[in-house]
Amino acid sequence: IDPSGKSYTIYGGDGFFSAVDPDHSDIAYEEYTGGDISVTKDGGKTWTDIKPTNLTSAQFATPFQMDPADANHLMIGGRDIEETTAGPATSSSSWKKVFDLGTQQHRGDAAAGASATDPDNQLSALDVRSAPTAGGGPTGPHTADIHDTGGAGTIPLGQDVLGDASTFPPGTTDDHPFTIGAGDGDASADIKITWTDPTNDWDLYVYKKDSAGTLTEVGSSAQGSTTSEEVLLPNPAAGDYVVRVANYTATGTYDAAVTFAQRTAGGGTSASAAYVGFCGFCDTITQGTPFANGIATNVGGDKPGAAGSPDGWHIAAAAGLPSRYITSVQIDPSDPRTVYVTLAGYGRRWAFPGAVGEDAGRIGTGHVFKSTDAGATFTDISGDLPDVPANWTVVHDGQLVVGTDIGAFISANRAGGSYSVLGTGLPTTPITTMRLKPGDQDLMVVATYGRGVYTYRFPARVPGSGAGADAGGAPAASGAGGTTSAAGVPVACAATAGFRSVAVATHGGGLSFSASRAVGDAYGVDVFQQSAGRRVLAQRLVARFGGRTSGALAWAGKKDRRGRVLQDGYYVVRFRVKSGAESDVRRITLRRAHGTFTRRPDFYGRAGCTVIRSSKLSGPTFGGSTRRPLGIAFQLARAGSAKVTVAKGGKTVLTRHLTAAGRTTRRVELPFRGTTPGDYVVTIAATTNRRTQVVRLTSRRL
Repeated sequence: IDPSGKSYTIYGGDGFFSAVDPDHSDIAYEEYTGGDISVTKDGGKTWTDIKPTNLTSAQFATPFQMDPADANHLMIGGRDIEETTAGPATSSSSWKKVFDLGTQQHRGDAAAGASATDPDNQLSALDVRSAPTAGGGPTGPHTADIHDTGGAGTIPLGQDVLGDASTFPPGTTDDHPFTIGAGDGDASADIKITWTDPTNDWDLYVYKKDSAGTLTEVGSSAQGSTTSEEVLLPNPAAGDYVVRVANYTATGTYDAAVTFAQRTAGGGTSASAAYVGFCGFCDTITQGTPFANGIATNVGGDKPGAAGSPDGWHIAAAAGLPSRYITSVQIDPSDPRTVYVTLAGYGRRWAFPGAVGEDAGRIGTGHVFKSTDAGATFTDISGDLPDVPANWTVVHDGQLVVGTDIGAFISANRAGGSYSVLGTGLPTTPITTMRLKPGDQDLMVVATYGRGVYTYRFPARVPGSGAGADAGGAPAASGAGGTTSAAGVPVACAATAGFRSVAVATHGGGLSFSASRAVGDAYGVDVFQQSAGRRVLAQRLVARFGGRTSGALAWAGKKDRRGRVLQDGYYVVRFRVKSGAESDVRRITLRRAHGTFTRRPDFYGRAGCTVIRSSKLSGPTFGGSTRRPLGIAFQLARAGSAKVTVAKGGKTVLTRHLTAAGRTTRRVELPFRGTTPGDYVVTIAATTNRRTQVVRLTSRRL
């Protein structure tokens, strides 16, 4: 397809996958039936057949993949997984076999022979990504490895962490510094923390320190419901680093390790991650032989994966993944242990379950699944997607895009759950692949089945903003506050996607908590006391409940978690759930009087992505015997202005006009002096890009 939009046929026959070297567009690859791959070095004028000589049991339509970090690194497969790092110099005989998928009943067994009842496993989907080693860099020695233990004495933070170095409350983190010397030859630095209990949740952040002591984040991992977090830094620069571990909600300790790989004089790949989806009897008609699928990978094996090497390859457990045709696998660009898998709606790619009398009892539900432990376990993140086959995924700026049989959808983040239609103008037709353009990751190319090729331009982000601040290009997910970019393009909101709803009900003198989630992670509930009589308190934790997944939770509301009798006063119930690398936190204010709880107006604004990014008061009460002032704080999603008004009984007592940069906290204080007991309503009316949002919060002067 030339720049004018005119298209040419440059290779005839049944064509399937293709790839172009992003730095040398005359070098391209195409694939014919049965994995018959060819390469051109002159923009399609002439072609050379490079089908692997030993390729066996390749499907009629067999995908292959070019490594986005190394255009000379390609992978294809049938029963055997074949790899090359020679690019256009590859010949049919130079491919390297790195793994054997075995047979349906003998998975991963290279010695197993196929039979009528035990067919070869066949590749149906794959992805490969490597971290290239910079040529010409220092070659040694590598920095000394570090092993440490931490976490003892830290307290859970559980909320409100954006990931930058200044947002962690005191006591919630500990640091492990290390230094890379100017002459050290490090091809990569692998930073990993591990623990044994998956109900604990530690988050990992890695920073580089400049000469002034300022920390700049260079990597992070914050998954949840796992026993490890890991960050891989390819070609780390010399200098001082800090490994910061945050106690999201954990007890005990964790083990920390920083290991370095040696750089070689000639460069090469320091690490390679690959995943393969496969099936046994992938065809439609199998004469009653059961269908089976699986995942193979070189991530999380006995050795680190390396391009062109069998190191680390194994069959993953893939617990939780339904037995249906795997249409795609995609590695998360930020973490090779995280992979997204899409499934057809059928036991085979084209035939509906039971079409030829086969057992359809094992097919399960869901079409998009995510693993954060290298394919050992999978979670259904299909959420509110239409119940149709899914064919492809792309991660763009912290948001998951899914191509289905009826179009493209975008999630508010990488946790799935809530999705919206992506953009306009795409036919209601199956999507076969979606690719982000090399060098321009905001442009996505979408190939459809029979309706041509389309492009989608994601709206520009606000510099320095995180995922969801202006990042997506989709309408807000269901239950989330929607917004529109400066260009008038709807964008998705990542800040409010974890919960669909939360609720607190009173029963007698106690409470009942419930929540509906849009993500797979369990949620927690905390109850804080904020005042006792006329005394305003720093929020005191009186009850904590974790690991909730379903059903209502009853709390008697008589004593705190140390057995002390509760006093009347004001209380805050906090719901929290991981939503990707961030958290969705909801708060409900209650008053306890004569032993009975009643609902109060909100003092804490719900996080959003429209005009007002966050808003809160210092508490549901102020003043009292401690004579505390009322604090008001807010952030705008992007630069704008705001009018802050404080009123009591409909009479204005304070007005402030402020300008604010995007994602910068502005504060206003109402002094205690001159106030009288009663409810004070704070109104924040903010405007950015000709859009206005109004938030009203309430605090009671005791």
